Order: sequence, then structure tokens, then C-alpha cells
Amino acid sequence: MLRCQTSRPCSHVAEIFVRGRHLPVIGRVTMDQIMIDATTHPEVAPGDDVELFGPNIPVTEIARRAASIPWAILTGITRRVSRRTV
Repeated sequence: MLRCQTSRPCSHVAEIFVRGRHLPVIGRVTMDQIMIDATTHPEVAPGDDVELFGPNIPVTEIARRAASIPWAILTGITRRVSRRTV
């Protein structure tokens, strides 16, 4: 889950990186799920690898947009979310 102190500050300000594009998170961050707007990018499909933060989306930028700090972003990801480092 991408949680910024509470999940709501990340809603509507976060983005993900998928297939070489930055796509906005839409709606509220809920539990351990987010929705993205990929309507203009039909090549994006369920099962694609996405980057929540990393080389293309610095965690410092997500924290700035959420009026938070990077530590709060990183520690707010619960154990329910699987992690895969590539």
C-alpha cells in the first residue's frame, strides 16, 4: 500500500511508471490498492510491471506532492504488499 501518513494525501497526487510512461493515480488510495488512468494508453495491461518509486519516480517527489517525508512513504507500505526488486 502506498500510504502517506494517511492514504488520502497520496490520492490524486501520486503517479506510477509503466511501459515507459508516467500515469496518474486516480481516486483514493485504499487499503493496498490503487487505480491508475491508462485510458489513453491501450498498451498498458493487467499484469504489467509498474514502478511506484525508484529511478523514474523518486520517493522524494511522491513525499513532496503528498506534503510528507520519504520515510513516511517507505514505512507506510504494509506487509500485505509483495515486493520484487528487479
